[in-house]
Amino acid sequence: MQLIGMLDSPYVRRVAISLQLLGLPFEHQSLSVFRTFDQFRLINPLVKAPTLVCDDGTVLMDSTLILEYAQALAKPHRSLMPTAIPELQRSLRIIGLALTACEKSVQIVYERNLRPLEKQHAPWLTRVTGQLLAAFAALETELQAKPLALERGSMDQAGVSLAVAWQFAQQMVPELVPATNFPTLLAFSAVAENLPEFVAAPHGDSTFHDPSAEPAAGGTPSADPLERNKRNAMAFYELMFNDCQPAQAIARYAGARYTQHNPHVADGKQAFIDYFERMARDYPGKRVHFKRAVAQGNLVVLHCHQKWPTDANQDWAGIDIFAFDDDGKIVEHWDVLQVVPAQSAHTNGMF
Repeated sequence: MQLIGMLDSPYVRRVAISLQLLGLPFEHQSLSVFRTFDQFRLINPLVKAPTLVCDDGTVLMDSTLILEYAQALAKPHRSLMPTAIPELQRSLRIIGLALTACEKSVQIVYERNLRPLEKQHAPWLTRVTGQLLAAFAALETELQAKPLALERGSMDQAGVSLAVAWQFAQQMVPELVPATNFPTLLAFSAVAENLPEFVAAPHGDSTFHDPSAEPAAGGTPSADPLERNKRNAMAFYELMFNDCQPAQAIARYAGARYTQHNPHVADGKQAFIDYFERMARDYPGKRVHFKRAVAQGNLVVLHCHQKWPTDANQDWAGIDIFAFDDDGKIVEHWDVLQVVPAQSAHTNGMF
């Protein structure tokens, strides 16, 4: 099977994670319904993500329908849906709430990014934002009343859909969904995003990497250190910038040294930690969105969109370059940043 679509879509990511949990092998082709429209259309003339190309060539679309097909393939060995009526009822409610949160988040993103500012309809955005917050408030209440399973062998579709919906909103519209207002969802997401199936299909512009291809601890090095380094670079950035945990990021992903080339940050690990702990205090709600990741030799280049909602310049385009040691640990960093201007000489955008 082949999954078509980008992992910055919550619907594509939901399928990618679920297929892994169901034990169904698949290939992933990261095509955009915007930038690679013509290439996508050759596979599915409707250009709808996610698209699943079955082993016999049949093309399916819509995440819920794709997952219904996947469930049938995985039976009787695995299932992400409970069979008892009370548990099924609650699972369907949570999935419905999560998919509503995804839908409303996507509507806001499209309204902001595709429609000129003067044509954006403020009353409609206000209504959709209210629906988005209502969905997350209901999910917070559900989890407070009864936690969902978070272990690899017991996580079901309700947990997958909830975690994916939360991560998408926090990546794309964090200023509308303050994480501190939903502590139970935040804690659930923090655990879920560290599960191998989530790590293998991170939100963003990357391609799914099969975690089963990685060796067990103490085994031989990964057959593809470039993919490993890309994943580690994004995970490091996510943890220190979005999750505001620079000390944990350094402990988990940095090597024996951390050589810094950004002139505003002092050299070394502790200086890095001090700087980004201060950034977390001074600039609440800051987020990074990964647009591209390129690896060559021991280097990884991330093309990023940084959002600083409390700064005079809220949008920045950035290039971060990380150098890795032989064990996949970060040992050096360079970066360049540019404010995204209000006016441009073209309509191509910076990303």
